[in-house]
Amino acid sequence: MRKILIFLIVLIFIFIISISATSSAKEITVDDGSGADFRSIQEAVNNSVPGDTITVMPGIYTENVLVNITGLTIKSESNNGDAQVKPVTTPITEVTGIYQNSGEIVIPIS
Repeated sequence: MRKILIFLIVLIFIFIISISATSSAKEITVDDGSGADFRSIQEAVNNSVPGDTITVMPGIYTENVLVNITGLTIKSESNNGDAQVKPVTTPITEVTGIYQNSGEIVIPIS
């Protein structure tokens, strides 16, 4: 009987931890103007955890963005490519899913 009680307590503890981990995912907004959580995509990434979603408002964001978090979603507000990341420098050796337009590196965020 004691083993069953201990097993149930451990099971309840694991359940509570799994609920709190999934509920910690945040919706984060980025706008180069005002009224958002962050003004730069990199700031939003730096303050994110796996499971978060970063929504980027329309604009041109002049910055280098390093994403080193797995399970992070970055998307534009409208999904039509109206959010652009314009890198400060372009030390790129491999480009995938990015196109160049009028001298700017444009990343359609979808």
